[in-house]
Amino acid sequence: GVCQPSTTAFRAALNAGLPVTQRFEHAYRVHYYEEAGPGYEHGKPGMDATVYAPSKDLRFLNDTGHHILIQTHYDPVSYRLTFDIYGTSDGRQVEITEPVVYNVTSPPAPIYFDRPDKPVGWIEQVDWAAGGAEVRFEYRVQYPDGEINEQVFHSNYRAWSAKYERGTMEEGGEEATTEV
Repeated sequence: GVCQPSTTAFRAALNAGLPVTQRFEHAYRVHYYEEAGPGYEHGKPGMDATVYAPSKDLRFLNDTGHHILIQTHYDPVSYRLTFDIYGTSDGRQVEITEPVVYNVTSPPAPIYFDRPDKPVGWIEQVDWAAGGAEVRFEYRVQYPDGEINEQVFHSNYRAWSAKYERGTMEEGGEEATTEV
């Protein structure tokens, strides 16, 4: 969805050394922002940015004193979105610490939803479990004049249950009674 471009823009702004003035983490951990491997080289927990109209947005500031150009490129073969930020270098140096994950919690028990239009024995997983956790990382920009801008980003992810739909229709069209 729309949070994939906002997460990519967030990471590009960090790498460019731009101050982030508004960022919201997701409510739940999103596995594809954390994976490593082809297409996920920059996967890191806690480095996501969700957007949700009208209240949640991603905002960063061009404090370079010059124009910047933000150019995007999408490769439909590799499903890869790239944000390039171009501008006049002012010599700033960027440091981003590795995210620290703590207070990890297990996902709650699975939740089942009855489907009276499907036969007993039919089951389909419709959502996947995610553990909860807190994550933090530090972002430091040092400007050529020696000024330092430091930001600490916190994420607090709730645990999430796997969800299943299951059939409850007995042979002959009657709904079976199920207990959880």
